[in-house]
Amino acid sequence: TPGPLAVRGELDPAEARRIEITTKEGVATLRGYVLDERERATVYALAKRVVGPGNVEDRLVVLRAGN
Repeated sequence: TPGPLAVRGELDPAEARRIEITTKEGVATLRGYVLDERERATVYALAKRVVGPGNVEDRLVVLRAGN
């Protein structure tokens, strides 16, 4: 099933399936794979909007570095 970011129309459902978001003590941790730096920046910015700046840990892996 699509994640919350896909349901809200923020990401394509296929993109959202590659990303896992967990929260603990007010900090969101992003895990999974993104296609490029643009997608990573989009996911990170959306997470910051939800949980607030400084509360997002980015553990995403970029498949195509340099973009």
